[in-house]
Amino acid sequence: MSWTITDDIPSRRIFTRPLNPIELHLFYDGKLNGVADLVENYLVATSDESLFHPENVSRAWVAIKQIFPLLGATTKEIESQIPGALLVVSEFDLKIARPNDTTLGVAQSEEEVHSFVDQLISGPRQLSDELLAPLYIYSRTDKPGHFHALFHHCHLIIDGISALAMIRTFFDVLSLPPYPTIPDLQTRLALCVGTHNLNPNKHLSNAQIRWRKAAGHIIRQIRLQNQRVRLWLLTSSKLAHPERS
Repeated sequence: MSWTITDDIPSRRIFTRPLNPIELHLFYDGKLNGVADLVENYLVATSDESLFHPENVSRAWVAIKQIFPLLGATTKEIESQIPGALLVVSEFDLKIARPNDTTLGVAQSEEEVHSFVDQLISGPRQLSDELLAPLYIYSRTDKPGHFHALFHHCHLIIDGISALAMIRTFFDVLSLPPYPTIPDLQTRLALCVGTHNLNPNKHLSNAQIRWRKAAGHIIRQIRLQNQRVRLWLLTSSKLAHPERS
């Protein structure tokens, strides 16, 4: 389940990785009318409206794709008897603003933005195999200097915790001068591994894994029993000496 290079042309490398079972479930959940899709709605108030100029938003999003390359990834279903799919990351795509990567619009009120969010969640799916994480920016006509940033992404490539890191980085890049250093793609992708690769016991045999689970269960039971004893002693002490509590 590691990344492989299918096209090694400089600056146009293409990396692929098979989806693991958990990712594959999320992949098909997404196809079921976006069951696993997420929307993060951030309201930003600023006195410098140039921050949300289309060129600056596009610049920041291209930079973010290179820091978090799965934002610019695509998926490809494998035609076989056993269901499967690939994550595909094109180095060229990460360096350009693709159509529908970012969309800028205008909203008359906060309720209008919430209505659009509801459409993203409950309406026809806007994500696809070719677009896993678009960004929508809506400026508020009723409140000058107020903007809604809607981060719409497939749960396959990001979750709530990692989204916080990505969104914080996006606003940093958006508000700072252009950063010339481009992260090495192969190094960044090395961090984008399947959850099963994070298991520290994966190198062990099945017998060793079963033994460790059994030992862990026994240790847990002993600790829980000790906690119950300490709690009972503390409760008994308070009942016997209420003036100490």
